[in-house]
Amino acid sequence: MQSKDTNHSLKAAVWYTFSNFISKALLYLCTPFYTRILSKTEYGQYSNFISWQSILTALFTLDLSSSVAIAYFEYKNKKKFDCFISSISIGSIIIPMFFCGIILIFPYELLEALNMQRDHLLLLLLVLCFGNTLGIFQAEQRTKIKYKLSSVLTLFASCGSVVLTIILASSIKDKLMGVLLGNILINIVINICLLFVILKRSFICKWEYIKFSLCIAIPLVPHVLAGTILGSSDKIMINRMCGSEKTALYNLVYTVSMIITMFASSINKAWVPWFFEKMSIGDDKAIKAAVRKIFPVMSFLAFGVCLISPEIVLILGGKQYYESIFLMPPLILHCICNFVSTFYINIEFFEKKTFGISVATVTSAVINILLNYYCIAIWGFKATAYTTLFSAILSLAFHLYKVKRQRLFYVFDNKFIMIMLTLTICICLFIQFTYKQFILRYILIVVYVTVIIIQVYHKRDEIQSIISNIFAK
Repeated sequence: MQSKDTNHSLKAAVWYTFSNFISKALLYLCTPFYTRILSKTEYGQYSNFISWQSILTALFTLDLSSSVAIAYFEYKNKKKFDCFISSISIGSIIIPMFFCGIILIFPYELLEALNMQRDHLLLLLLVLCFGNTLGIFQAEQRTKIKYKLSSVLTLFASCGSVVLTIILASSIKDKLMGVLLGNILINIVINICLLFVILKRSFICKWEYIKFSLCIAIPLVPHVLAGTILGSSDKIMINRMCGSEKTALYNLVYTVSMIITMFASSINKAWVPWFFEKMSIGDDKAIKAAVRKIFPVMSFLAFGVCLISPEIVLILGGKQYYESIFLMPPLILHCICNFVSTFYINIEFFEKKTFGISVATVTSAVINILLNYYCIAIWGFKATAYTTLFSAILSLAFHLYKVKRQRLFYVFDNKFIMIMLTLTICICLFIQFTYKQFILRYILIVVYVTVIIIQVYHKRDEIQSIISNIFAK
């Protein structure tokens, strides 16, 4: 029975991450449309809007959805749990409204600080107030190990946004406003509809439940906010110091590099339940064996993205974005370092010692901002790719130290991980020097594809077994 429940949990995690990956991939496929229908300046403004949306969402909403899993075990009675979901859904609207109300008292100062137009600010405030219910609903579904409706909604939101964005951006004169409206409207409609569904089930708002959620969520705000700032500060600082056109160049390659992060996030969501189970029984041998399989796959994926980066940039942005290809390897390596960090962060979560996670993320974010300030002034916007990589390495070093202090360094084969990471860094940086050596790069691509074919052939039975398990009823 336990094995059956574990398989069901794993299947739910795989389907959830699969739908999440596909939805993000659909949005990335819009990048060629954005870069061609928008000028470089407008694309830079779009990037600036998305960056501030991420930061203010983390700050204003207080990430109430992070408390859902714990509340599910705290309020085991179905009625109480429904009341909890209802309460924090209402709270996720009231709390951002309070902060947005304060913002509207000083609109001109904020417009200057955010480097944003007035109409764009109003759209941003709208999505901050009415864009959070879906996250709470998805957290509820994951906690109950239900994935079908959540996956459908995720895919519908992405497909709907893509279609509406293309229609509006092609129809109205202000192309940037069309892109922003297309990205926001469908999500707001879905969030409002879900709010009605939740309130119909239980129309209750109790301070007791909101307080419980805040006690869990607020300590994690520094980690969530700093992580968001770490991913967005580069673009915001480039936008202010170098202009929107340079922001557009950086944003394009940063978006492509996030392919690695999407895969890493998907793997981690499926990995965590299994990892916690093995940690609870002290089976570090199985953990070491799994890492020896997972890490090389991620490294090999990084090599592939690096190798075809020039073609990806040409397809997504065109020749006007080609100069940004040399930023791809350090940004991809930043994603790989973050992926390795999650191994050790999971140990900290398992031990319920999460304060160090916030310390590491906040410290990395502060150092990244300081380095950006000085390095952009000296070397231009391209320096941000290397400051981002340095911050990720620093964060990884902190988590290694933290886990060693917890005397859990033995859980992973650290020597193997460090050797693989060093090789990955060296190979990706070497690939960067082949971008002007077309013949050499295409030879490497042929070798790369040949290795994939050979590996798939040798692992065909194992691959078929995994696919059968995922799609089994």
